[in-house]
Amino acid sequence: MKANVIGENGVESVKDAARSLARDASSDAAELGGDLGHLKDEIVSAVKQAFASARETGSDACENAVDRTSEVAKKLGDSVTENPLTSIAVAAGVGLLLGLFMFRRH
Repeated sequence: MKANVIGENGVESVKDAARSLARDASSDAAELGGDLGHLKDEIVSAVKQAFASARETGSDACENAVDRTSEVAKKLGDSVTENPLTSIAVAAGVGLLLGLFMFRRH
C-alpha cells in the first residue's frame, strides 16, 4: 500500500486552491459576459446609425434626382413650346433612325 505523500493539510490546500480558481473563473466569466453585452449594444447602435445615415443619403439622392428630372422636363417643355417645328423635326429624325436600326437587325 502506498503512503499518502500529500498529507491531510496538503489535500485541504489543494481543495482550497481549486475552490479559489473556480470562484475566479466564475467571476471572470461573469465579467466577460458583461463586456460582451456592452460590445453587442455598441455594435447594434453603430449599425443603426449606419443604416440611418444610408437612408438619409439615399433619400437626399432621390430628392436630387426628382428635382433634376423636373428641371429637364420643364426645359424640354419650354424648348418644344418655343421651337415647335424644330422639335417635330428632331422627333421625326430620331424616329427615322430608330426605325432604320430596328429593321436592319431583323
